[in-house]
Parts: sequence; structure tokens; C-alpha cells
Amino acid sequence: MNVSSKNWCTVVCNRAGAVLAVVLLAAWLPAQVPPPSGRVSTVAKVGNDTITSIELERVLAPYQQQLAERLPPEEVAREMTRARRDALKQLIDRKLLMAATKEKDQEMTMPEIEIDKKLDEYRARYATPEDFQAFLDQQGLTKDELRTSISDDLKVKILFQDKVARRVTVLPGELHDYYKLHLDEFTQPAQVHMYQILIKNKPDNKTALLRAREVLKELKAGGNFQQLARQYSDDPKRTQGGDWGLVSEGFFGEDMAPVEQAAFKLHPGEFSGIVPTRYGFHLVYIDRKRAGRVLTEAEAYDDIHAKLFNQKMTAVYEEYLQHLRDKYYVEVLDQPAPAADFSLSDP
Repeated sequence: MNVSSKNWCTVVCNRAGAVLAVVLLAAWLPAQVPPPSGRVSTVAKVGNDTITSIELERVLAPYQQQLAERLPPEEVAREMTRARRDALKQLIDRKLLMAATKEKDQEMTMPEIEIDKKLDEYRARYATPEDFQAFLDQQGLTKDELRTSISDDLKVKILFQDKVARRVTVLPGELHDYYKLHLDEFTQPAQVHMYQILIKNKPDNKTALLRAREVLKELKAGGNFQQLARQYSDDPKRTQGGDWGLVSEGFFGEDMAPVEQAAFKLHPGEFSGIVPTRYGFHLVYIDRKRAGRVLTEAEAYDDIHAKLFNQKMTAVYEEYLQHLRDKYYVEVLDQPAPAADFSLSDP
């Protein structure tokens, strides 16, 4: 895993401890690594710091690779124009946060043991020490530079806790009001734990029906449904004994509605008769059934709290970033290339 580009423009909320943390954004890649375009330029200035084309393109490169695997070139170009803008904003935000950690009232030194712990996590992503060193060499990084990056990110997390997370409070009344106004979000549909045997229409409908009747005969004689599914079924879940897990009403759609209806008519421990569809002939069995219901307020508490907390934290976070934007000089120099020309070629 490439720690320099993973989750290139993501803000992650860690509910454990309610700490909002900025994910590594590759702002620490060293200048001696040539950018994919072969040109080094300053794309933004933040206070006394700068963001180079190296940092920006290194962040974008893995994202472009993902897009190239599933989109035509013209769509990749359009997406990368948008992605470039978003990535630059995230890099600027990170530089602002790093500037804030250096203010007199925020200046901090991270314990070496914490840096060592995080460094060990990165090492563990590689099979051997040699593989880890190869990664560093490929990125043009030294271990000291990686340690500095780790220290910076730990400082940012502490800053988040102090300036953002601890300032967010969700009141009991807000939880109660949200629950009452959004009961539809907490309605659980009826569910059954369903197993299926499918006999496809091959070589023809008549032959398939005869096979389905033979399987049904074995079931009535006491055969084990899952064993018979592994033996006879053409269902994609055959190797799992036909186990489709918990199925909600409406899960299968119109084509499979007869199968779903048959399943919900059963009691746990019962199997159905033969159910025809355009796919073939089905036999279903359920071992559990749960009626639809609305979660109580107590049951919904954690989900509601997480949602409201995250909404408020996002607002506080953006407010704090705006404060930093007003406080520190920010100049964007990057001019994205036209969509048709935008590319990140190999070095």
C-alpha cells in the first residue's frame, strides 16, 4: 500500500474517541522526486509554505490509474480536472492545519514511541524490510522524512481534537427530535434467512422440471437441503449450500418475486414446492424469519448520534479551516490543463 497516495482527498471520522483526522495526503513527498510530467512548479502558496506540482501529481496518479481502468479517456480527462481541483484544496487545507500546529499556543513535540508505532504499521504492509526500503527508494524518501511526515500527521490529529472534535456536542433533545422526524430511517423490513436450489432450463424446460421433481422428492424423504443444493443446484450460491443469507422483502426484484413470495410464506424449518421463473425451477428453504419493525429510540441512539455528530463536526471543521484561510496568505497558482490535454504520463 502506498502511504503517499492512499485516500487522496478523504476526511475520516473515527468514532472511537470522536477524533476527526485528516488522512495522509502526500504533502510530504520530497522535491527530488520528479513529477510525472517531468516539470516542477509551485501550484499554491500557503503562508510561508508552498505546494509543488510533485505533491499534487503524486496524489492524483493512483486515482487516475483507477479511473483509466473503468472509464474511456475523455471521461478520465473530465474527472481528473475535477479531481485536480479537489486534491489541491485538500493539500491546501493540510498545509493550513500544519501551519496552525506551529503556532506558539499549539506548538508540540510528538513522543518518539508514537512515531515508532506508526512507522511499524507502515513497515508491516510490506513482506520484507527490503520491500519496505524499495518503496522508500521508489518514492525518493528517507526514513527520517517518513518519520517527519508521521509526526506531522499525529500533530494534525491532536489539533483536530482540540479545535474541532471537542467543540461538538449533540444534545439529548436533538437525538429525540431526529428520531421522531425520521422514523422511516429506522424501519427494518421483514426478513428471512433463505436457501435456494435452482434447476436451470437446460437442456430444455421439460428435463429441468423432471430434475426439480427428483430433488423435491429427496427433500420430502428427509434429504438435507444444503447438501442437495451443493449436489444439484445451478444457483451461484451452490458451494455455500444455496445460502442467500438474510433476504428482505423486495430484495430480488420483479423476476424473482415468486421465489421471494414463496420464501416469506414458509415457517422456519420448512421448504417450498417447485417455483417456476424464467431462470428455471426453484426450491427454497428458510431457517429464520424476522417480522418487520421500527427500531426503538434506544436502539437507534448510536446511529443518530453518529450522524448528528458528524454533521456538526463537518460544520465546525469547515469554520475552523475558514478561520485559517483568513489568517494565512493563500494563493493558488495552478491552472489545470484543458480536459483534452490533461494526462499523467509515466516518468
